Amino acid sequence: METFRQIQASGDPTQVLPPYSLTCEVHYEKMMEMFGKKGHYCTTVQHISQALNAALLVKDEPTLINIMINPQADRKEQKFKWLTESKL
Repeated sequence: METFRQIQASGDPTQVLPPYSLTCEVHYEKMMEMFGKKGHYCTTVQHISQALNAALLVKDEPTLINIMINPQADRKEQKFKWLTESKL
């Protein structure tokens, strides 16, 4: 949130951010729902399991699973630097 507040302070976000820069709070699964397809929003392991099971039952159309992770959580050390670099 702090990074996004800094971006907002630098001007109109629609003018200073590239169009592909969405925040972590964006509900990407809603994009699928706009087209009449299924999207899942997951915040727990149980939600992920349920979403995967539901998605695997669908054979003829795409499904999007949006998994929210805690950016402050302990992480396994990454082998490649690009996996941990900020894209903002």
